[in-house]
Amino acid sequence: MRAGERLADEFMPSEATRDKIRSRYPDLDLSAEIDKFIGYWTENDTERAIKKNWNLAFINWCHNAIKFSGNSSRAESTVERRNKIVGGAIYGAGNNPFDEIT
Repeated sequence: MRAGERLADEFMPSEATRDKIRSRYPDLDLSAEIDKFIGYWTENDTERAIKKNWNLAFINWCHNAIKFSGNSSRAESTVERRNKIVGGAIYGAGNNPFDEIT
C-alpha cells in the first residue's frame, strides 16, 4: 500500500488551490466540482482513494472536468499548443497560418 491518506471528512481545497482554479478556469462551477470531488472520493473505497496530496488531486479533477466537458473556455489543446509553437517558430510572430484555425 502506498503512503498517503483517504480524504478527510472536513476536506476543502485550500484557498490557494481554489484561486488557482478560478484564475485558470473562470467559467468552471467550482462549488459543483468541489461537491462532485468530495462525493466521489468519500464513496470510493479502492486503493486509488489514498492520495498523498488532495489539493493536487483536486486540481487534476478540475483539469479533467474542463477536458471532458467540451467547454469552449477549456484549456488549450495539445494540438493547438503544438501549432502555435511550431507555426511561430517557422513563420514568425504574427505570420503563423495556424493562428487562423485554432
